[in-house]
Formats: sequence, structure tokens, C-alpha cells
Amino acid sequence: MIDTEKTKKPFSNPSERRAMIRLFADKLENNKSFLILGHKFPDEDCLASMVATGLLIEKLNGHATLFLPGEIHEHFNYLVNICRYNSISVIREPVLAGVLWDTIIVCDTPKPEMIDCPAEILSWIENNQASVMEIDHHTGADSRYAAPLEHALVDDASSSCELIGEIALLLEERAAMNDRSGMPAIMTRNLVLALLTGIVGDSQMGKYFKSEKEKENYKLFSRMYNEILKRETTRSSNLSTIEELFAEIKKLSGEENSCFTFFRERISSRDGIHTIVLNNKQSEEAFANYAYDTVISISRSMADALSEESGYFGLISFYDRPDHSDFIQFRIRRSQKYKGFDLRKVIDIFRIKNGGGHEGAIAFRIPRTEIDNPEEFINAITQRLSEETE
Repeated sequence: MIDTEKTKKPFSNPSERRAMIRLFADKLENNKSFLILGHKFPDEDCLASMVATGLLIEKLNGHATLFLPGEIHEHFNYLVNICRYNSISVIREPVLAGVLWDTIIVCDTPKPEMIDCPAEILSWIENNQASVMEIDHHTGADSRYAAPLEHALVDDASSSCELIGEIALLLEERAAMNDRSGMPAIMTRNLVLALLTGIVGDSQMGKYFKSEKEKENYKLFSRMYNEILKRETTRSSNLSTIEELFAEIKKLSGEENSCFTFFRERISSRDGIHTIVLNNKQSEEAFANYAYDTVISISRSMADALSEESGYFGLISFYDRPDHSDFIQFRIRRSQKYKGFDLRKVIDIFRIKNGGGHEGAIAFRIPRTEIDNPEEFINAITQRLSEETE
């Protein structure tokens, strides 16, 4: 039973905070199916922290579902669109029959009775019937924990997004230390945008940072966002004000929608498996028109969509941008309704050296020089997958 009467308090020392951040990073890497909840009438930090958490989960090959039953202000449509284009499910009505989540994460919610969720899920939380974790920056006053203390990342901060940002930075550090072949980068434009939305929103556009640490965190993530724009887009960028930052946000949705359409126009079916296979010329066109992380995000989203549309598997393939690598990238996703085949077997069957994932989703990359005929290689994979559906 969670002690829901215990007032939230900050960690007594920085080492406790770092230890909890490591624990959260471990859970996001190892668990696979997450339900993410926020508070009633969600504000910027609540929505942004939910989306940022969902992005981290998807980047680590898990699956995130956000429960958002209420109306979302039009100012936050870009956050909902980020979910749409990054394979993050958003549900408006409670769909509980037959659903099993490894973990429930409660974001930016001061106390349990403020959680925006059906009574049945609230009962799971209060009676410890599900693995519950919490990320929040509200302490003292009448705040109370929604998760066991050993799973509560609760501390004084500018926002819940600031805490999530620290998890993201740790995951980025781990990715740099380990070979994550074929896996997407952690600190992408969408993630940094979500983090900045929460950090800036809760501080009233940066006017009420309470400490030097909060100011430094804003500077860190805004500088990182600037660097991503400079690296991944053709236009120059030197965002020096919050107003310029949020003007840039408005450009995001239109670009992603166009990229989404670009991919959807190239859907085909091979042996009953739904695929999008971009040849070298088509891949060059995609990267010429869209930011690098936009192409990567949309490709992941489309792999998920194709798998659900086929009922079995979805496959995406494209040539990487030459200044990034000489690889052909592949991603295969299995429908959530189909459990008959562990996709990791594809890596073994085709002796793929540079890839990984889990039973429901894999990603791998192969140097262009090692594939004499990409079409034949992809046909061999889809034929093998098709045999599993018979």
C-alpha cells in the first residue's frame, strides 16, 4: 500500500536525486509497456512532461500510452502532434479490458486525488496493484505521494520537465558509451522542445526561475535545442529569446505533417507485409526536405502504423543521410495483436551484425556496400515474415 498521506519532500542530498534518476533510466530502458498519467486540467508542464516521458520510452523501444480525457487547449496542439508522429498512443476514453501495462507513471501531479484517470486505475495505484512511478516537482504544503518512495522522483525543481531532462541526459550519456546500433538519438528536437515547454511554462516564460540551477537548466536545454536546429536543418538558427523559441515551435507541426504524407504515399504490400521502402533517390529527397530527426521520428511512427494496419508486421527501409553514415536503415515492428513471432529471430536468421531491439520491434543497419541487391534482401525478409503468419 502506498502511503498517500505522506507529504512530499525534496531529497536530503544530491546523491539521492542522482540515484533515483538512475533508477528511472533503468526502468525506462527495461520495461516495455507504460501508461502515463497527469493531473486534471493539465498545464504546460504536465502535458510536456507526459509527452517527454513518452518520447524517451519510444526511443528505447518501449510503448507509451498517454491518457488525456479532457479538452486540450489549441496552444498545445503541437505536443499532441509530437505524440502522433512518434508512435505514442493517446487515449481519450478508458480502455481497460485486456490491457496490461508494465508500469504506470504519474507526471507533475501534487497529490493522488488530482490524477486524471478512471476510478479503476486510481484503485490500482492506491492499492499498489500495478508498478507505479512518479515524477513531480511539487513538495511541501498539502502535496502527497502517488507512488512508493522508492519509485518517486520528487524534488525541488523549476518543473517536472527539468527532472525528466536529467533522465534524458543520463540516457544520452549511456547511449554514447554503448553501441546502440540502429537506435534513434535521445536528445532530438521534439524531446528538447517538450522539455523547454515545461521548464518555461511553469516559470511563466522564464520570469520566475527560483534558483541559479533552474536558470542554468533552461540555458542548457535552450542551447541544446539551438545546436540541434543548426545541425539538422538547412536554415541558420540562433534563438536568443523565449519568444523566438516558441515561434520556432509553430513550424514543427507543418513539417512533420508533410513528412508523414511523404512516407504514406509510398506504402506497398509484400507477401502481406506492409512496407515503405525508400530507394537512394527517394531517401535523398526526404532528407533534403525535412530535418534529420523528423525523418527518423516519422519512419518509426510509420513502422508502428503499418504493423497495426497489416495486423502482423510493418517494415521501413531507407538510405541514411551520407553525412551521418553509409548505412541502409531498417526497422520492423510487430502488431500488438499478434504475438506469434519474436522479431529478434530476424537478426539471427539473416546474420545481421549491427542491430537490436525486443520481440515486438527491431532496428538494424547494413552498409550499402554489403547489400548487392536491397530489393532481393527486403523481399527475403518479408517472405520469411509472411511464413510466420500462415
